[in-house]
Amino acid sequence: DDPSAYNWRLYLERLGAERLNERVRPALELLAAIVGAVYLIALLNGVNLVLVRRTARTRELALRASLGASWARILRQLLTEGLVLGCLGGAAAVAAAKLAIEAIARAIPPAFTNSIPFTIAMEQRTLWFVAAAALAAGTLFGLLPAIGVRASAGTGPGTGSVSGGGNIRRVGNGLVTVQIAL
Repeated sequence: DDPSAYNWRLYLERLGAERLNERVRPALELLAAIVGAVYLIALLNGVNLVLVRRTARTRELALRASLGASWARILRQLLTEGLVLGCLGGAAAVAAAKLAIEAIARAIPPAFTNSIPFTIAMEQRTLWFVAAAALAAGTLFGLLPAIGVRASAGTGPGTGSVSGGGNIRRVGNGLVTVQIAL
């Protein structure tokens, strides 16, 4: 049997969600779950850092409130800081993904890319997801430090008390536990 005597044909079809077979779907679902867990770990790490930062800034926020800054003004400042942080994180994620895509594209042998034309690119849906996640994380990072600002506003800078310190530590320890579990 001479293999060149056979008439070989190769058919490529776009792999849509409706065309996934039972062998590919579980692997993709597992990959999506792993990516989600890693994102959740990173988000919890950011929340933990913001809570630690809030503890350090409690006196500053109490002082600003005692000097006449309204709660809405303090909240606006914290939300702005959180959104800037979230947007910078989203931009860094997109830049890292772009670099990874370029590295993967360079790693594919030219013989393979010449025989089967394809492109590796980030989809627009992915960019929209990253933008939404960055805005949600930024809002969360901005709102978490605002928790307790009203309660700490009654404690003046000279009282030496920082309200909610024990609660923040407990929440932080809980977040570290969840991160380790994930």
